[in-house]
Amino acid sequence: MDYLDDADADVEAMLREIAAVAAAANGSGGAEAAVYADDTDGSYCAGEGCACAAWTYDADLYASLRCMEMGAGERPSPVYMATVQRGQINPRTRASLVAWMEGITREHGGLAAGTLHRAVSYVDRYLSARPLEAVSNRLLALLGVTAVFVAAKYESDFPAQRLSARDAAHAGGFSRSEVLDREVDLLDALGYRLGCPTAHTFADHFLARYGYYRDDADASTSSPVPALAHHLADLTLLDCRSLRIPPSVVAASAVHLARYAAVAMNDAGTPPPPWDDGLEAVTGYSVLYLARCMGEMYDVHETGSSWPGYAEMKDRFAIDYQLLPRRLVVPLM
Repeated sequence: MDYLDDADADVEAMLREIAAVAAAANGSGGAEAAVYADDTDGSYCAGEGCACAAWTYDADLYASLRCMEMGAGERPSPVYMATVQRGQINPRTRASLVAWMEGITREHGGLAAGTLHRAVSYVDRYLSARPLEAVSNRLLALLGVTAVFVAAKYESDFPAQRLSARDAAHAGGFSRSEVLDREVDLLDALGYRLGCPTAHTFADHFLARYGYYRDDADASTSSPVPALAHHLADLTLLDCRSLRIPPSVVAASAVHLARYAAVAMNDAGTPPPPWDDGLEAVTGYSVLYLARCMGEMYDVHETGSSWPGYAEMKDRFAIDYQLLPRRLVVPLM
């Protein structure tokens, strides 16, 4: 399965589905479409009128995000370490940098929640576009902390949730001017395209559709699922194989695994949810389509000692959890 080759067809199919739902909402099928919206994420009333309009808007927004994530120039090259950087950067070096960047975002706890994923995306896109003449830990650290600085500014409209250039420089042992100079270089390499959706973006979208962010939902805001889903997506950043996977696939896989893990945490005797569990209606992906990505998420956990930074990232996560055995969650391919 090649996620990148399949993506365009998936988005086209989704756009056709949206058009069909909109047509149904305007005709005799309006009530049926509205009931489908109610069954999909439980957040809209069953009946004609506003429910259909809300679902159509939500689906249209999701399709736009899916198109954006596959846009030219918005994704890093999955093979940039070999082709662009000529082997001067390897998967372990990259994983160490990601874990260090995660530590910075944790240390500055006021940063917006999506900062890490956006910052890592900026680093990978930069390294996909520009070969580094001389690779060193210091040069990579400067790139990483600058990416966090830029991502923090993008993710929040509130100054209190941003990282100042002086604080960013202090976090990496650099001067303020070094960070600001690298910022200009980074923005130029990215073509000033900073807004591509990340796995964090999609995870929030899916969690909202499942109802985890509604105060009146059965899955209340005290549920561990949102935090765990984001944590699983964060750990996936360590694995360079994730570079070839669209962020929406990573997010859908993380949310699905988090829902299974939460069942085990709350009641070990409760059977896990069924494979579909509304997954395809919420994310547009079947569990079979996500199997490979979920399998690679299990790889990271089952071989955690071999991933630089894995232990630190897991220790910094406040919830004690354990994934169910792979055979119970990931279908055989």
